[in-house]
Amino acid sequence: MVALVGGEPIFVADMMLEINQILDKYMPGAPPAIRQREQGNVVRALVNKYVDQRLMAVDTKRNLPDKVTWEGITQQAEKDFDKKALPLLMEKSGAKTPAEYDANLRVMGSSLRKMRQSWSEEQIIRYFVSQKVKTEPTVTRDEMLAEYEAHREEYHREARCRWEELMIRFDKCATREQAQSQIVELGNQVVYGAALAAVAEKGSHGFTAHRGGSYEWTTKGSLVNKSVEAAIFKLPLNELSEIIESDLGLHIVRVVEREEDRYVPFVEVQSEIKEKLINQKREASFQEHVAKLREVIPVEYLVDPLKTKQP
Repeated sequence: MVALVGGEPIFVADMMLEINQILDKYMPGAPPAIRQREQGNVVRALVNKYVDQRLMAVDTKRNLPDKVTWEGITQQAEKDFDKKALPLLMEKSGAKTPAEYDANLRVMGSSLRKMRQSWSEEQIIRYFVSQKVKTEPTVTRDEMLAEYEAHREEYHREARCRWEELMIRFDKCATREQAQSQIVELGNQVVYGAALAAVAEKGSHGFTAHRGGSYEWTTKGSLVNKSVEAAIFKLPLNELSEIIESDLGLHIVRVVEREEDRYVPFVEVQSEIKEKLINQKREASFQEHVAKLREVIPVEYLVDPLKTKQP
């Protein structure tokens, strides 16, 4: 047991699925002894989250409308889980049957029964909390503009381009003269009408030769080869460069598309900013609601929560 909320216990077992998911994400392949040691830290990091959820569950049970029972609405929610949620969860996990999905969950410290219960409780709580918490707050244009100006650097985009390359490596040639001869030959084939992609696949030594020498969006400042980078951010579009020498070999590049350094205009990120502010206001309303519940529903911790953000 990690906490008591309004007399209802929270057990480590209630948290095991999420605990194991976190450990798998941040400590893949860790020995069992290490996982066991870190499990306690994860429990402490998650306990407040589970306390908040239980606070809302206790409050919901205490304030159900007349003639509505927790057992009754839970049974209906569990039917909805089997009909709507379970097929999607099985598909996502790759399980072909409920039994196979249950087996997968048990490996992670949970079960289909626990998943059904927690999903059903979450849906019920979400509905009743939405009656008390402002879940669709309004956001004005002035608020969005203020957010944009306050975090303008977040909307700065470095110059970037898509480009193609022909390359001959020094370590694949007997001499530098041979490398020079081969890169000239590749370049001449393109000059005289051959498709650069076909030439690259057949004769280039570049990292993307297998896909026609093509590079997707490359941000300014991201390439190790600064000579090539300087060329792709200066060359006119669709024009072959001169031969460029690097430590590895000789290169000819061509720029297919380029976007200059810029700030994304407000109109392009307006929807993104609106959603961000709505989520912030929802979270503020939720935290205010939880704070009020903590004043009237007793909470007893049996483990000390970490004083850090939840994973």
